[in-house]
Amino acid sequence: MKINKTIFFAFFLVVINISAVFAEDNPLPPPQQASKKSGGATNRAEPLPGMPINQDLVYLVVAGLALGVVMIYKDKIKKASV
Repeated sequence: MKINKTIFFAFFLVVINISAVFAEDNPLPPPQQASKKSGGATNRAEPLPGMPINQDLVYLVVAGLALGVVMIYKDKIKKASV
């Protein structure tokens, strides 16, 4: 079973790396200047359609790692009780 997990992990690691290598590098549009009426505060512009997800990506990665740790922990507890 351990070999299957290793092969599964290696396969998805390769797939993720290949997709990162062939990812298209889209140039970002120039940032918008804040209007003088707003007191100089910069507001975030709405993302354009088709733009990559780069905002709050760290939170998604942390949530995924936490979910993986919980699933592994539950699996070990289940195997230990049998």
